[in-house]
Amino acid sequence: MPINKQREILELRKLYLIQFEKLETKILILWSAIILLPLFVLWVQNKIDSRLVLVLALFTCVLDLVLQFWRKKCFNKLIRELRENNLGEI
Repeated sequence: MPINKQREILELRKLYLIQFEKLETKILILWSAIILLPLFVLWVQNKIDSRLVLVLALFTCVLDLVLQFWRKKCFNKLIRELRENNLGEI
């Protein structure tokens, strides 16, 4: 495969991963601002059960860990393919 084609594939894959990371961050911030923050305020005012807030907070943490693991796996795969000079498909 020509070097220009490999570089183009590499840049597109990096761009895809970075754009997904930005989208993931926006979604996580929106989730926290729209769902968790109001529930926390209601919990502080004793208007809601603490178990619900705790479950949603734990769910958010687990979701963040899963997304971080997936992102790290994809970046490591890209780095491995670069070292092997085997970029493959986008």
